[in-house]
Amino acid sequence: MYTIDDIDIFIMTHNRSFFVSETIECLLKQTIFIPRITVLDNESSDNTEEIVKQYAKKGVCYVKTFGKYGNFYKAQELAQKTWVIHFHDDNLIHPEFFEKVLYVLNNFNGLSAVTYSYTLFSSTDVPTDPNIRPERFKHPYPLSNAFLLLQSKKEFAINNIRAETYPWPKISPCTPAVVYKTEILKNRVPMNDIYGKVDDIFLYMQFCEKGKVVLIADAEAVFVRQHINRDLFKDENSLSLEQAINWVKLYTDVLRGDKRESIWTGLLEMIFLMYSVIVKKSVQQDYPFPLFISVLFEKQVLPEFVQPIYERFLYSQSKDLSLDTLNKTLKLQKYTFWQKVFSIKNETIKVPFIKLKYLHLLGVKILLGVKK
Repeated sequence: MYTIDDIDIFIMTHNRSFFVSETIECLLKQTIFIPRITVLDNESSDNTEEIVKQYAKKGVCYVKTFGKYGNFYKAQELAQKTWVIHFHDDNLIHPEFFEKVLYVLNNFNGLSAVTYSYTLFSSTDVPTDPNIRPERFKHPYPLSNAFLLLQSKKEFAINNIRAETYPWPKISPCTPAVVYKTEILKNRVPMNDIYGKVDDIFLYMQFCEKGKVVLIADAEAVFVRQHINRDLFKDENSLSLEQAINWVKLYTDVLRGDKRESIWTGLLEMIFLMYSVIVKKSVQQDYPFPLFISVLFEKQVLPEFVQPIYERFLYSQSKDLSLDTLNKTLKLQKYTFWQKVFSIKNETIKVPFIKLKYLHLLGVKILLGVKK
């Protein structure tokens, strides 16, 4: 029977002293007592060390790391237990997080990883302001026993596609909230050069090779903070053209034998929605979405039989759109999306980089109420 003593718990941080204390507090408030937490600090120049060492008497250990991937390599070195988790330094977790993890570890066989769904919330750089906490974090309900068992790369790929597309519920894994086998960590090689910031997709594919993955479907287990210093929003961390191609290829390699139109339409929609979020702006300018798709066909990343599916998908994005409604919504949400020009059946139609009727803001769907 697994206990909390079978899990190495790390927090990875860099120059976020204003957030890391909250993450530590979340771990200290778990319903299961955690005897040791290790904070790995990659060359922070702020007061992170001072903040973390205030928790030394509560079992929190501070370790300074150096160089690119310094936190990752130090976690590989220090991890000794059967399972490992490395939290990001800016997220919040439910008090029952580890209680539910241990329930899964002790009731499912052949696991390689346990992960959670999540909820996004907006924040500022003033974490002491109570108004920027989700109400369900401040007043949590008990976590539900809702689980999704993923037993292959294909099952993971299809679930991820559905999680990013309407009308499926958003039950997608949160990388900073995954407990996985330490032997997988020990054998990992950083893949950021190949996949950029979506290298977590490759990691989950590895999990599915090594065993079963349980996704705990309660999205209130983890609250992912959206803030201006989040790595996701930095263009220098966004994907190059080659990395974007590799990202799509992770999906197409496992889906190639499946010719269901719904699956490929879902993949195209996911690419359509995520392209403006995760790819460098310079790449978007040089390779607008239709040109990027043509590159995928040219390199045979997308199979030839997907071509008519793509044409139908592209046409579906051009119908019944109220630009006035859309622009007002975008202005209200303070997000900027690019508008692209598509040529469809000899007509030039201006189409926002968005799914019809639903505004996708980093995975959160907001109904626009567009009239037909």
